[in-house]
Amino acid sequence: MPGHSVLSGKDGSQKKLIITSAYIIGGMALIAMSFNLVHEQVLHKMKKCGKKLGIYSSEPEIDLSTHEPHDEDFDV
Repeated sequence: MPGHSVLSGKDGSQKKLIITSAYIIGGMALIAMSFNLVHEQVLHKMKKCGKKLGIYSSEPEIDLSTHEPHDEDFDV
């Protein structure tokens, strides 16, 4: 029966379970890193293409989340 040797606790099955779990987690980490790299490459190529077409400018964007309100922004 599948999984029987893991649950029985014989023949180092706990060790097998830990090694297999570490192997799977390591593989998932590698896949996540590769997705991140592909994402960065696609963004870079899209920006480059946008610059060639004239629909993207390399001027820095204003971050509205750091805008500190002034007194004239509020009605008293």
